[in-house]
Amino acid sequence: MLNIHGLRVFVAVVEHGSYTKAAEQLYLTQPSVSFQVRRLEALLGVPVLVREGRRMVPTDAGLTLYRHACDVVAAADALQHDVKSISSGELDQIRVGGNPAYSTEVLPDLLTRFHLQNPTIKLTLIQATTAEIAAQVRAGQVNFGVVHRPGLQVDHDGVYLGFDEMIVVQSGKLPVVPLGQALTLDQISHVPFVGLQAGRIEPAGPLKRLLMSAGVSTSREVLVFSTWEAVKAAVRAGAGLAFLLRALVRRELESGELSPVTVDNFRDVRHVYLLSADRQPDRRLGAFRELHDFLQKELASLFSGSDEIPPE
Repeated sequence: MLNIHGLRVFVAVVEHGSYTKAAEQLYLTQPSVSFQVRRLEALLGVPVLVREGRRMVPTDAGLTLYRHACDVVAAADALQHDVKSISSGELDQIRVGGNPAYSTEVLPDLLTRFHLQNPTIKLTLIQATTAEIAAQVRAGQVNFGVVHRPGLQVDHDGVYLGFDEMIVVQSGKLPVVPLGQALTLDQISHVPFVGLQAGRIEPAGPLKRLLMSAGVSTSREVLVFSTWEAVKAAVRAGAGLAFLLRALVRRELESGELSPVTVDNFRDVRHVYLLSADRQPDRRLGAFRELHDFLQKELASLFSGSDEIPPE
């Protein structure tokens, strides 16, 4: 099987164009370097180096191997560095999980701001469903989770932050319906919508169920995208209305790029929680508490003004 040592040797030969220079750089013997290259060629079944004059140059297969080998060696070096840094206490690593909406639009900005203030803390953002995040928090695989509901088995570790809500929006500059006009269920079934298709996510599910229960045709989707940003871009361009979380469009609503559309007898509230793991390594308690307090403060501010009582 391929191994990192052999790939590292191959990369050195390509970059130096010489077995001898590669051996000097890696503190190996020239026969050892030659052996690693021959071993790679035997495993792959093709030549990866040829001699041109006084230099060793990669074949077409060798160029492909070189590109991938560089990525593997760089990843191995980064892994080794991070593990050493974490074990020595120089670098704390904390994992944060978020649902697809918040891990795309809300958490990257917050985690970047926190990291700039705390450069010795390495943050990893995980995207998953509420159930998956809750399970990973319980197992200690993720330190924090930002979800719409805590799940039945997550009790005292869930901090209620407030509520978000799914709203209907349209372009503020190229509106599909007159700005400020409230739509009936019958009217909304006839206007064009931009939809989101991303695995198990169905943002407009509650609205579609309301339309069906009222005996009205479901909304007319004219475009369907796999990312929230693509949906917002299409709506800004005037392609149709969309069903989006208010937290995801707060900046566009403030700037006037997007405008909310009221739908009669419809409201879809989503309660937001910050989950945290029961136990953290003692060495990381300081960083853990700092990030917990930061996320709680910033997210509670984002979801403040709640007039809703969190569910039991």
